[in-house]
Amino acid sequence: MLPRMIASKRLPFFLVALLAVGCDGSSDTPDAARSDAATPIDAATPIDAGAPVDGASPDAGLPTDAGDPTDAGDTDAASLDAGVPTDLSFRVVDATLPEGVGTARGIELFTSEAALAAYFGGVAPAGVDFTREHALLYTEGARPFPGHLASVTALALTADGARLLVDTHHRAPGASCEVLGLERVAFQLVAFEATPTEAMERAHTTSSFDCAASGASENTACTATMLCGADLICGNLTRGASGLCYSTALWDAFFDPTEGALVDDDVTTRTLTATGLASVDVDVIAYVELTHADPSELRVTLTNPSGNEVLVFDREPAASPLVLARVPVGFSGDEDVNGTWTLRITDHAPGNTGTLTRWGVEVVSRWD
Repeated sequence: MLPRMIASKRLPFFLVALLAVGCDGSSDTPDAARSDAATPIDAATPIDAGAPVDGASPDAGLPTDAGDPTDAGDTDAASLDAGVPTDLSFRVVDATLPEGVGTARGIELFTSEAALAAYFGGVAPAGVDFTREHALLYTEGARPFPGHLASVTALALTADGARLLVDTHHRAPGASCEVLGLERVAFQLVAFEATPTEAMERAHTTSSFDCAASGASENTACTATMLCGADLICGNLTRGASGLCYSTALWDAFFDPTEGALVDDDVTTRTLTATGLASVDVDVIAYVELTHADPSELRVTLTNPSGNEVLVFDREPAASPLVLARVPVGFSGDEDVNGTWTLRITDHAPGNTGTLTRWGVEVVSRWD
């Protein structure tokens, strides 16, 4: 199946995917007590909510000895003898996960550049000095975009040096928020001074963002952190770090559910018509689902009503069935959205056959 789409009066065929989360964007709900685990640690249960926690919140969720008179910030030998964990400073590392990576929820420790590079598909993100540092990845898996934030809120080392204590937080968009059908992995990568242990213990909290109460108003700025108010969608976040809040009346998706054979060693062309949008594009997402003996023989393009053809998939290593939910690069943001959209699938080798199961486009638009 194609990725989940938000339920809409306009789109009765969408799979309803509403998150059952609380309405108080400032509330953190602690999970159960920590449990010991080796690297990696997978999340035991799905996470439903969260409010962002910036930076390293001191002692957030870390175990302390309530009867110890030693100052909590003191990390001298006396404190260590008393069993107080040592807080570890850390910094966020800028990183982009390759498609399909990071979908398993949990935390994972990396003690070498080679291990981090392998996880990221061959090239490690810059910014971690493995001669003196380790890296920690926290992921909440693929989530409807935007609004899901994954944060490491605190790190500490137990007094005996045997365990790394990790506090994480997941903030989710609340029930009054609008999200795209596109899913992206919510994650955070941090670097910290290397410790002698790879054993980890995790404490986790969640909260939600109440868009109706706290969201940005129409035609004002929005980000993945500051979402839009009720009945508004944050446009342009598929193309940049910030956008504007648009009425949901300017946002829709259109699908062709007709199944048909892919022409072997030739071009298969399909069209659909988009109506009822504003005039030009803000976000365009292409959805394609097909089966083929060897998807790496295929090239997929999408042409908008203005006649601009852009690449969606180009003979990449992939398994069948091939399910794509991609933001094509090349639409200008000033081209027609109402009219005929054209999908072309070119088979570059003879002998293998396949079937186009379903395809469509999701568009956020604006008035020119």
